[in-house]
Formats: sequence, structure tokens, C-alpha cells
Amino acid sequence: MHSDRSFLHLQNNIVQFRKRLFLERLLRGTLKFGIVLVILFTVYSLIGYRLDSPVWRLTLLISNLSITLLGFFYWMGMPLIAYLLKSRQMSIEKTSQIIGNHIEGISDRLLNTLQLEQMLFMQPNNVLVSQGLEQRIQSFEGYDFSKAIEFKKIGYFLKISLLLYTLFLISFLLWPDVYVLGTKKIVFYNREFPKPLPFGIQILSNPLECQNNTNFLLQIKTQGAVMPSDLTIDVDGVFHRMQRLNSDTFQFIFSDVQQNKMFRFRYADRSSESFVLRVLPRPQFKTINIRISPPRYTHLPQYDMEYSNSVVVPQGSQMEWFINIENTSHCQVYNGQSLRQITPDAAHNFTFSEYVLNPFTMAIRLNALYKSVHADSVNMQVQVLADQSLH
Repeated sequence: MHSDRSFLHLQNNIVQFRKRLFLERLLRGTLKFGIVLVILFTVYSLIGYRLDSPVWRLTLLISNLSITLLGFFYWMGMPLIAYLLKSRQMSIEKTSQIIGNHIEGISDRLLNTLQLEQMLFMQPNNVLVSQGLEQRIQSFEGYDFSKAIEFKKIGYFLKISLLLYTLFLISFLLWPDVYVLGTKKIVFYNREFPKPLPFGIQILSNPLECQNNTNFLLQIKTQGAVMPSDLTIDVDGVFHRMQRLNSDTFQFIFSDVQQNKMFRFRYADRSSESFVLRVLPRPQFKTINIRISPPRYTHLPQYDMEYSNSVVVPQGSQMEWFINIENTSHCQVYNGQSLRQITPDAAHNFTFSEYVLNPFTMAIRLNALYKSVHADSVNMQVQVLADQSLH
């Protein structure tokens, strides 16, 4: 029984050694793979940034993916499988050899001990084998195999990783366009990527928004050592020459803009990033109809009329407005004495009424959804026809 417990202790000692061994390999492989990824990303981004050929960019993409997958399998996949499976499934010869590589002079003794245990398993009544095994096991009582695995190499690779990550972060902050554009050119290998402009562009006409059916004046300023004498703007694939105002300022007028416009600036064979001029819908009246109901004692019929900036109605009449609008959430109605805010229904219609006793000015203003948009508004002068004028 003492021999069995001692051998179980030895087996557990070996299992812990295997686990620590493969854990160290897994951690070391993870750090190595991280180092390779940083180097790959940096080198391929620099190469991709300068490549224009779709064929070469596709070659870079395939090789990058291949190296990444192979590296992941070799440095992380295999050690992970070994840690999960091989820590308990390894031949006694291999186990003895690996432990012997870490603890000098123990390989042969450990192999002989494990072989004796196998012999005893096949010949459980063999006294000589049992005694020899017990002596061998006792010779290992002072050993802790797992302590033979040190993590010094992991610390070495960790320092290298931190140094590389720091250098990579600094270079990325200094030249982000190289990494971003280089990566895009590799991933989207069949897309055209014009060369960037040799100068910067500052949009002076901000925000890039305008009301529909209006003109928009775009002004820009170039920045950098290169001072272009001529600049072209590409608007939805149509090229226009920009007007030069001074050495670094250009302008272009978008005429009667009715929908969003995508544009970019071109200089020789180089191009800027794309910009979008966004068209904002203008709140406006579609129809304005008015129903006038004179007092009954006048015996005048009820009648309808379209909007007019001036109207004369019998004193005491009821005026109803029926208005259809678009591109707004509410409107304001002012009758000279009180201000009301009215919300249209789902069909963008709203109605209100006034009882007319004295002349007044009816002002209706739509609410603008955007600050840069001018909303429609109308004014109506309502004149009153006194009772004596009706006879």
C-alpha cells in the first residue's frame, strides 16, 4: 500500500510537470505569435501603402492570411492541444527524456522506474519487481519536477512584446494614414485607391449642408508645403475646375442642389478622401385652403378660397384654415394677440379656426428641423366688413 501511494505521488508529480511544461510553451507561443502579428501588420501595411497593382495586393492578402493562420496553429494551437491532452497522454520514454532535459541525471532512473511499474502491472505477484520499484520510487521523494520548468523565457519574450507594442503604437500615432490606407488597400485589393494629395484640405464652408433647390458656396484652404496653382473637384464623377481666390484658397458653387452630392478634390493623379454635401429638406406649404362662414343673419353662403395675402370677410365670420405641409414637425400660428403651436396629423394636415370681429394679421410659420434651413411662412391681412356695410 505504501508503494502504491508513493507511486501515485510520483505519477502526480509527473502530471504536474507535464502541465507546467505545456503551459509554459503555450504562454511563450502566445507572446511569439503576438510579436509576429505586430511585425506582419507593420511590414504589410508599409508595402500595401505603396502598392497599386490589384494582383500584388491580392498576393499580400493571401500570404498574410496564410502566415497568420500557420503561426496561430504552430505557436498557439499546438501548445493548447498539448496542454489539454498530452499532459496526461505521453509515452514513458518521452516523459523521461523531457524531464531528463530539465533535471540532470534523472532520465534513465525515471525511465527504469516507469518500466518497472509496467512490469508489476503485468506481474502483480513478482516480489523482486515490487521491491525494486519501491526502492526506485523512494529515490524520487525529494524531487518536485514542476519546479524544473521556469518562466524566465516568458519574461524575456514579454519584454520584447512590450517594446514592440510601444514602438508600434508610437508609429501608428505618428503615421496613422500609412497603416489605415495600407490595410485597406490589401483587404479591398480590387478597389481603386488614388494617391493622396501632397497637401492638406481644410473645408471652410462648414457644415456641408444646404437647403434643397438652393446654391451652395464651397470654399476650401490648402495646407502644407505644396501650393497648388490649379485644383479640380470631382462631383459624382463629373470634373469641374475650382476658382482660385488666392495662393491657398479655392471655391466652387453647387448650383440648384436637389440631392446629396459626393465630391472629392483632385490634383494631377492624386485625390483626396470623399466628402458629402447633404441636402436638407425645406419645410414648406403644399396647400392652403380657407373656408369662410358668414354669420347667419347676413344670409350669405359659406364659401372656400385658396390662400391670398389679403381677404375681406363679414364681421362675425368663422374662418377655418386647412393646410397641408411637408418636412416639419409643427407650425406656429399668431393672430396678433396669441401664439399657438400646432402639430400636424399623420397625413401632414392641420386645421384651426378664428372668429373674426376686428381686422388682424394671421401669421403662420413652419418649424425648421435644421438650423441652416429657412422654413416657409405666410401672412394674411384679414379685413372686416362691418354689419352696416352688408345692408
